[in-house]
Amino acid sequence: MIINKLNYFPVLILLTILRGSDLQSPSQFLGYDLGDKFTFHHDAVDYFEHVSNGTNHVELINYGETYEGRPLIVSVITHPNNKQLVKTIRKNHLITSGLIDGAKRENPLSIVWLSYSVHGNESSSMEAALKTLYTFADTTNDEQMKWLEKVVLIIDPCINPDGRDRYANFYRMTGNLIPDIDPKTREHREPWPGGRTNHYYHDLNRDWSWQTQKETQYRLKLYKEWMPHVHVDYHEQSYNEPYYFAPAVEPYHELITPWQREFQNIIGNNNADYFDKRQLLYFRNEDFDLLYPAYGDTYPIYNGAIGMTYEKAGGGSGGIAVKTSATDTLTLKERLEHHYLTALATVEATYNNSERVIQEFQTYFKNANAGPFKKFKTYIISKDNNDNKIKDFLTLLDLNGIKYGRPVKPTQMMNKVFDYQSGKRKNIKVFDGDILISTQQDMSVLTQVLFDPQTIISDTLTYDITAWSLPYVYGLKAFATEKELAIQEYISPIVRSPLGLLNSSYYGALVHWGSVNALKFLAGLLKNKVVVRVAEKSFTHNGINYEPGALFISPKGNEHLGKKLPKIVYNAANKYNPPIVTISTGKSSKGIDLGSSNFRVIKAPRIAVIGGDGVSSRNFGEIWHYFEQDVVYPISVFNSSNFKSIPFKNIDVLILPDGNYGFLKTETLPSAHIKKETSASLLIKKSPPPELLKWVKEGGRLIVIGSAMEKFVDQKGYGLVKYESEAAKKEAKKNDEKQKLGDRDKKYGERKRSKLIDNTYGSIVKIELDNTHPLAFGYDVHYFALKLEKNLYPLLPKGWNVGILKNSDSHIAGFMGHRIKKKINNNLIFGVYEAKKGRIIYMADDPLFRSFWYNSKVLFGNAVFFVGG
Repeated sequence: MIINKLNYFPVLILLTILRGSDLQSPSQFLGYDLGDKFTFHHDAVDYFEHVSNGTNHVELINYGETYEGRPLIVSVITHPNNKQLVKTIRKNHLITSGLIDGAKRENPLSIVWLSYSVHGNESSSMEAALKTLYTFADTTNDEQMKWLEKVVLIIDPCINPDGRDRYANFYRMTGNLIPDIDPKTREHREPWPGGRTNHYYHDLNRDWSWQTQKETQYRLKLYKEWMPHVHVDYHEQSYNEPYYFAPAVEPYHELITPWQREFQNIIGNNNADYFDKRQLLYFRNEDFDLLYPAYGDTYPIYNGAIGMTYEKAGGGSGGIAVKTSATDTLTLKERLEHHYLTALATVEATYNNSERVIQEFQTYFKNANAGPFKKFKTYIISKDNNDNKIKDFLTLLDLNGIKYGRPVKPTQMMNKVFDYQSGKRKNIKVFDGDILISTQQDMSVLTQVLFDPQTIISDTLTYDITAWSLPYVYGLKAFATEKELAIQEYISPIVRSPLGLLNSSYYGALVHWGSVNALKFLAGLLKNKVVVRVAEKSFTHNGINYEPGALFISPKGNEHLGKKLPKIVYNAANKYNPPIVTISTGKSSKGIDLGSSNFRVIKAPRIAVIGGDGVSSRNFGEIWHYFEQDVVYPISVFNSSNFKSIPFKNIDVLILPDGNYGFLKTETLPSAHIKKETSASLLIKKSPPPELLKWVKEGGRLIVIGSAMEKFVDQKGYGLVKYESEAAKKEAKKNDEKQKLGDRDKKYGERKRSKLIDNTYGSIVKIELDNTHPLAFGYDVHYFALKLEKNLYPLLPKGWNVGILKNSDSHIAGFMGHRIKKKINNNLIFGVYEAKKGRIIYMADDPLFRSFWYNSKVLFGNAVFFVGG
């Protein structure tokens, strides 16, 4: 049976299929033994369809498609004697769990969901999914049929089909007929960007909470409809590692329940029994923690499930066979077999504990609705926030199933609530337009995890970023209170654009700046060759206050569009719904008039981005996704290997993503500057090619992000320095020497932990912004950023230091090593250096990190469209 759930709608289209008389094994169907070669995704889909067509107890659901058009599927497997429809089983499970209303049925079932190939080049797991499916589809397997009496099994064979086929195609093209086990050979070295990520080079295993990617949105729509008791996320690690399975290592998030901890051990022990019987190596309680909320283990945990990561050796470099550091040969067949074993062990452990699994799941949601597990009971989102921003924020809450409402008693006074912006307690009034989010709801734990201003970290040796509170992510004016506020249904305001068709009686149109909607609107106009003006000073027009960044669209300057202009503006306004009004005069009641020279003309820029070797594929993908999916504006991509052939004269903006930029020009230092004892490896100096600076000076705009900035430090003409003075340089070297002396007695067993003091792992910092500069138009004087890089740069000696990290008190949330925290002293985060006609925009940390830091999107748009344009 096949169910189609395309187009993100919950409608199920049931198709009657003539069933085949024989169920084939994967080897029979594919024509080769699993592990002999990598299976393409379309062949795996065909096999899942074959199994669905040839059985009465396996139902295929097509729940979406990738950016490249590949289908996303799961198979739902029940017991052959189960006469209930799959949708009835699902509904009864939700009723039993207390998630929807309805009459409970007897004998509820446990739901186990196995997810494979979230990372495309961790390539054994989809092969294992094929074998696992066949085992549970074959009704002659008495043991597995017994387990299905109490368990419903859901198998997603490939979360990331685009990345999977990218890797499979690479290996099919480069792998030797007789596999070469030398890990240094071509078949074990993927080219940039590798197969780990999806079409836009996003890591789908970091996207569960944020749902920035199409695949995640489709998958979580289905996941929320099922809400499984157990979820396993299959991975691969280094080919030199054995096998990892739960339980995880600290830090655990403090809201993870005792039962969720206990059942990880129960399943882990059953996995261990399977491996012990076969004398297989494994490890537990190491490396993989349960803190960051957007993983395939933690997100299910924060949705009440038992979430776990399983990791086999081989990721990316394993190929069909590879020689390990222990001189063993690790094969694809071995890797998929080990994933197959943990699938069996997990289902068996759930079967053996089914009644308690169901009961504990019920208790989880009962407790969630009874009250919060931490101090805050209600989160308050002020009505004073940007309407468009609020709408996008509520969309994320909806995607995550988090409920919200409005106050029953508006204008009530609240004492000593926590203010996210200041980090202090203050007295406020709650107004009718405010949005309230209670912690007493089904998604209580997820709500607290995502809103808590400070994440409690039981062990700082963690695997990922340590701060993500949504009010900071969205740049919202928000509060948290220990009081429970009465909440009623939220009614979305009706947004009506006041814009009519521009005609001869209109003077033009004005748009408030500061929202993604206004950014998309601007991009839409520029694509249609509309000349737009941006205000560099504030003004009041027709009783409305406008801040710098406000857009002015006038027939003057757009004569080339003639009668097309009104329709272009009208269509863009209706599509993107920016805060726009039409006007009939150029006179302002306060501040600059609309004909002032403080309105600067913006024209459509041609934007180029560098990709390829030496460039972070992650950051490149974020930029690519930003322009194609967020802003909807065309870009040109140039490979790093072709850097010298870039047609600079045809480019207005060039973006250098995070990266090491080893491809930049090399120069041999003059002999006069080389000491006799200097090794040959130190005689080469990397420097930007001269044509790059020449282009900037002639009017180009260069945007340099993250570690790419290192290539421009102390380079003539680029304005970026490592030390603000000779005295600062001497002091830094003195401190470094002192630090080295102090580190001599460090312990070998603490070598990983000792690195923490000089690093920051995704902590939130408060930046002081010069919002009079075009780079910061649309923002307040403070901006909350995610600090990702440990490098701290001094302020630009010349130029505009638009975003400054002031001191150690600027650290707001998340882990930051104490030595790096002590070094914070007026450091550059955002800066603009003026090189004659051109501009160099420095961004010390990736503002588009994982595409989830929403409040950065307008700022990045400012860099592209406003600065020096």
